[in-house]
Amino acid sequence: MSQPAAPSAEAPQHQPEVISNLDGYRRVDLATWKQGDQIGKGGSGEVFKAMVGGHFFAVKKISLVQGDVTQQSPSKTKEFTQELEALRAEIELLRQLDHPRVVRYIGCLLDGGSASSSGGGGASSDNSGASWLPHNLLIFLEYMPCGSMSTVLRKFGPYGVHLAKKYLKQILEGLLFLE
Repeated sequence: MSQPAAPSAEAPQHQPEVISNLDGYRRVDLATWKQGDQIGKGGSGEVFKAMVGGHFFAVKKISLVQGDVTQQSPSKTKEFTQELEALRAEIELLRQLDHPRVVRYIGCLLDGGSASSSGGGGASSDNSGASWLPHNLLIFLEYMPCGSMSTVLRKFGPYGVHLAKKYLKQILEGLLFLE
């Protein structure tokens, strides 16, 4: 994973970190994304519909830092670093999942960063020794307009036998790929 560009000593500007895997899509700058409605929420974050370069995506927004990162202790910085490394491992796994029956990973972005004088975090440092710590990890995924199967079942009720067989076959294809 590449690191954000090191800011100049004169004006500490932090560019968002961008990792993209947009094969099959026109190359777009994920940093220009526009947030739409919230389409989901879980223990690790919220999911929003988003538009980037005329394409719709699902964006999972995971909050990495709570409070003022410039006041965080070294133990909090270490905790942040461990959390970020676990997320990097998850992203690496998502990058490897390429199958028509698995929601496709598009890329990710670290944003909303602040300077932290406590160091660490695996982010780039400027000449003053301060490190850039992002506030959010944004994971861009293929947008599924109908949502999850549970959402469709809640909205429209049970499937007929023929459609249930078709979807069961597709689910099994995805599970066989994942094993």
